[in-house]
Amino acid sequence: MADAEVEAGVAVGADHVLDDVLTTMQLEAGLNDLPPQEREVLILFHLEDLPLAVCAEVLGVPTGTVKSRLHRARRMLRSALVEKGVRSMSERNVAAGGAGVPQGLERALAAEVSLAARVRNLAVGLAGGGAAALVAVLWATEPQPLPVRTRLAFAGLIAVGLAWAAFASWTLTRKRPLYARDRVLAGRIALAAASATAGVGTVLAVLRGTPVEVLVTAVTGLALVVAAGLALRRARARHRELLRLRDALRQETP
Repeated sequence: MADAEVEAGVAVGADHVLDDVLTTMQLEAGLNDLPPQEREVLILFHLEDLPLAVCAEVLGVPTGTVKSRLHRARRMLRSALVEKGVRSMSERNVAAGGAGVPQGLERALAAEVSLAARVRNLAVGLAGGGAAALVAVLWATEPQPLPVRTRLAFAGLIAVGLAWAAFASWTLTRKRPLYARDRVLAGRIALAAASATAGVGTVLAVLRGTPVEVLVTAVTGLALVVAAGLALRRARARHRELLRLRDALRQETP
């Protein structure tokens, strides 16, 4: 069987066990009960969303060994959950005549820990941290003392870069579902950065520019603030919707 088929079979075969990795604390407790080897391979394959070949490279073992460990780990996890009297939310809902986890909620939570999301957050963190470091180096290597306004601008840029780096670090280290809280936080950072940029830019244009430059700067800054505000509003709406689906699912769960 090809690796792609094996990966698909592993993922589908584990859905009824692992569909609550993102939705319950009980499953985390089940993972903690597993031996280190089995726990590690489950985290790499299902939480980190790494392909079998990459898991094998990380663990330093053949791909066949990874497949065997995954099979054994899923069986042990199932036993651990049964011993704890824990079933997935989907299983409990279906057994009670419910409809299972809503597809919208399931897709959203799966996307939060997908490889694409992690790569995106890593890129944001590297860009923010790199930009902050670059500005700090430029500031530190200036031969002459900088004007106060320039120092304030540099400090603001460094703060924004560090904020994005901290955001990426937070999202990458979270092991529980965020329910779009990462989007809300990103929207807040973007709104704060846009507001500061618009304010500082307008003030500088008033002090140094022509009326036309002041108008252009103010309109551009306002557009940035409005765009960031709309993005934050959508993120909050998404967050509320996911929480509503989660709460409705919990109420349906016996």
